[in-house]
Amino acid sequence: MKKNLISLILILIGFSVIFSCNSSTDPNFTDLDFPEEGQVSYISHVEPFLRVRCSYAGCHSTTHLAGGMDLTNWFSIISIPGFINTDKIESSLFLQVVNGENPHLMNLMLIRVRDNQVNGIKRWIEQGALNN
Repeated sequence: MKKNLISLILILIGFSVIFSCNSSTDPNFTDLDFPEEGQVSYISHVEPFLRVRCSYAGCHSTTHLAGGMDLTNWFSIISIPGFINTDKIESSLFLQVVNGENPHLMNLMLIRVRDNQVNGIKRWIEQGALNN
């Protein structure tokens, strides 16, 4: 009986996590589109992406440093060794996580980052990962 109750509770928690997403955590949230060409802005594009997808309570926020990483601001992400590498873009941990090359909880939860977002993040790093 106790085992069944624990299983039921775990199943309910799992469903609540899966179905608690709203438009702000939806991978197709249109405000998270990056420009197809030209300058990618940290403030207009990268920061909103991080805020919705990564730097919220329980993940990479100032109060919950999953993996020891605070992804709430430009100064924090630039200071994480290997997270952004403007010399060897493909070796940037940020790019590896969003394109699915590096295993991450986001990938395990089947939250797919759209190609537009992956390409936008890559272009931002190529452009020097500026605080613009």
